[in-house]
Amino acid sequence: VLALAAAAVWVVAVRPDPEPSAPAHELTARGASPRTERPTEQEGIRVLCIEDGGEAPALRSAGAPGHPAVRCARTDQLKFTVSSSALADRHLSLFSVDEGGRVHWYWPRTGTAVLPPDLRDAPLPGSFDLSVRHTAGLYTVFGVFTDDPIAREELDPSDGPALLRQLRGRSPSANILTVDLELK
Repeated sequence: VLALAAAAVWVVAVRPDPEPSAPAHELTARGASPRTERPTEQEGIRVLCIEDGGEAPALRSAGAPGHPAVRCARTDQLKFTVSSSALADRHLSLFSVDEGGRVHWYWPRTGTAVLPPDLRDAPLPGSFDLSVRHTAGLYTVFGVFTDDPIAREELDPSDGPALLRQLRGRSPSANILTVDLELK
């Protein structure tokens, strides 16, 4: 009996913990798994193309990072939704780069804006008329979450990979999300 009890204690004491908990000094968001989810993984953007149908606008296309390209007409309105992390004082910059390397800045409209924590698919105020300063073609929409604001004057989009290196070098904690946009 003593041998069986000792064996049971040994199995319980030696058995690995199937779900190790976070160290006491590591904070995790509610519902987040400390092993697989960082707070910035909750950050996200969605790009919406709204067809201007007079009194009843309709959603033409929508997309998020990792999804197929959003398809818009030049007569559409471009709208964005945002999801923020539990982290305080995060900034969002939204802009696109067209095939010619031109930057089209969307957010913040002026100055800087700090995101409230824990937003889920919240619409940003206003929309953007694609018939103004946009031509038909392919665009890459960037949603850049950072601890410090980015000014549009800081961006040099001459080369896509160089722009990504520039953003990462400026803000190592940046969470850079992209969505492809096709404008007809």
